[in-house]
Amino acid sequence: MSQFLTSTKNIFSILWQDFINLIHLPDPLPQKKQQREMVEALRNDGIVFIEEFLEAESCDSLANKLLELTSKYKKSTQLENGAYINFRNENNKDASDHGMIDIMYVDNALPEIKELNVDFVTELLEQTHKQEVIKLKTHAYVNRGVKGTRTFHIDNTQPLVYKAFVYLTDVEDETYGPYSFIKGSQKLSFQVYKNLLANLFRKNHPTDMVDVDERKLIKCIAPKGTMIISNQNGIHRGMPQGDDKTRIALVFNFTVLSKLSYLHKTAREKLRKAKES
Repeated sequence: MSQFLTSTKNIFSILWQDFINLIHLPDPLPQKKQQREMVEALRNDGIVFIEEFLEAESCDSLANKLLELTSKYKKSTQLENGAYINFRNENNKDASDHGMIDIMYVDNALPEIKELNVDFVTELLEQTHKQEVIKLKTHAYVNRGVKGTRTFHIDNTQPLVYKAFVYLTDVEDETYGPYSFIKGSQKLSFQVYKNLLANLFRKNHPTDMVDVDERKLIKCIAPKGTMIISNQNGIHRGMPQGDDKTRIALVFNFTVLSKLSYLHKTAREKLRKAKES
């Protein structure tokens, strides 16, 4: 598919999601204060922090097991248990995210991850969007001295996806490569549309956001055990790391089953597959 056609479809998809957001704008907020504040943050800012989701001891145990697991492989490998160890852009050292290890279906390799209860995230997102939400696959990211991280971008434009990152290592400052997010960019964002329109004629990835106003940038510097819930239609990236820095995180994925998304052909197919998985 040509860059022009892909970018055109992305513009339509974001327009459709913004329309869905407008339809749900009058939706009531939860009665309980803590949940209401988190729902307001997700609707307005697109991101929310949950402190001490996981105890430090559990974080250390999981981080060590992930390092031990990834040390056994030097290239992308499909494991018999269903997990897939993906060395991002392993054959192109100049490509974005080269050196990053993305373990897909990581809970198949480390069954104790299945025991982590993230049902409250599903409930929170359902309160945010007043639509059914389902949990998708779980990843783990292992970043060690990754300098060439991908530029600011958005993820798939339809259907709407959230990620819940759980830091397993302390992210003490920017040199650790914190997850970063442009506050409020998940809804009717001039910056998003400006970049998607420019991408009609650029040769970069169709959802890259190379021209970004960073005045509302949130750098998620936080201790291990922190959960960060993020709307992936917002502009975001992982920051470049220093040579000796490590950032390890679990990544839980969720999608919103908006009834209006089923009118969007591509989203309808993705939602069908999500419900079957």
